[in-house]
Amino acid sequence: MEDPSGELGEDQRVVSTIQKDKIPRRWSVLLIDDAGRTISFYLSKRVGFATIASLGVLLICFIYLALSFVLMLRENAALRKDFDLLTAELQGAKSDREKALVQLMLSKERSKPTAKKPVPAPVREPKNVARQEEETLPDPDAGPKMEEPEEPKPAAVALQPPPTEEKTPEPHSEARVFVDKLEIWQEPGENDLRFQFVVKNANRESGKIAGYTFVVFTPHESSADVPQRAFPDTRLAGGKPGNFKHGNYFSITRYKLVRGTLTDINMIRQYKTATIYAYSDTGDLLIERVFQITKVLRA
Repeated sequence: MEDPSGELGEDQRVVSTIQKDKIPRRWSVLLIDDAGRTISFYLSKRVGFATIASLGVLLICFIYLALSFVLMLRENAALRKDFDLLTAELQGAKSDREKALVQLMLSKERSKPTAKKPVPAPVREPKNVARQEEETLPDPDAGPKMEEPEEPKPAAVALQPPPTEEKTPEPHSEARVFVDKLEIWQEPGENDLRFQFVVKNANRESGKIAGYTFVVFTPHESSADVPQRAFPDTRLAGGKPGNFKHGNYFSITRYKLVRGTLTDINMIRQYKTATIYAYSDTGDLLIERVFQITKVLRA
C-alpha cells in the first residue's frame, strides 16, 4: 500500500492501542450436585476479609468473657471464704459474751453479803420440873421400892452454826486452745464426707500458738466391719493418732477455720462420734473433744 502523502516513514508502524478491561479480583464458588446441576456465586476479597475480621472479633470477645468468668469465680470463692471467717468470728464473739455474762453473774453472787440466820436460844427446863423432881425423891427411911422407868426427856437442841451456801466454782480452764462449731455434711451423689470446725486461741495474751489437729471418726459398736477413719490419714494407736506431726498444722493468734474431706464414705450415719485432737508443736495434747455425729450434721 502506498503512502501518497509521505507522512509515514519506512520504519514507522501503526500500533492500535486497545485498552483492556480490568478483571475484578474475586473468588468463584461452584457447587455441583449429583444430577449435574450447578450453582455458582462470587465472593469478593472485601467480603472475605470482613468475614475473617468478624470471626477474630468474636474470638476476642469469647476469650474476654471466659477470663471474666474465671475471675468472677475466684472473687466469689474469696468472698465466700471471708464470709465463713466472719461467721466463725461472730459465733466466737457470742460464745465469749456468754462466758463473760456467766462470770459477771458469779462475781455478783460472791459479792452479796450472806444473810446470817438467827441462832436458836438454848432450851431451858421450867422451874416446876425441878420442883417435881424434888418432891419425887425417894425417902431414905422407906424400904426399897421398885424403880419406875424414867420418861425420856427431850434432848437439848445442839447449837450448830448456820449452813453456808455452796458456791459454784468459777469456770477456769488451763487449755491453751479450744475447738468448736464442728459441722459435717455430704453432697448429694457423692461418697465424700466433708467437715469444718474452728480452732481458737484460748489465751490471746500469751501470743501465737502452733500445733497440729486431727479428726477421728469412730463407728457404732454394731458396725464391726467399718474401720476408724482419721483426717489427715495417719496410724491410730488406741483410737488416737500415733504421730502428732502427721496432723493438720495451725499457727494462730486468734482462730482458724479448718476444713477437710474424707473419701469413700457411703453413709455418714455409720459413724457414732467425731473426736478432735489438738497437739502442740512439741507433741503435748492440748485438747480432746468428742462430738456426736447426729448433733453436728448439717441440715
